[in-house]
Amino acid sequence: MSGFDEDGVNREFFPSGDLSALLVVNIGRPERRSGERPRGPRLAHGEVCTTP
Repeated sequence: MSGFDEDGVNREFFPSGDLSALLVVNIGRPERRSGERPRGPRLAHGEVCTTP
């Protein structure tokens, strides 16, 4: 995910300053709560990726 608080992540997880965050990746899925809509349909690979 881009657009995250890079300085905040670095302070929290890399306080020594030896490493720094480049990207945040969310792995997993949220709990389903009542009243939430189901996940929408996803595009097929061929609909979003092209090769020359």
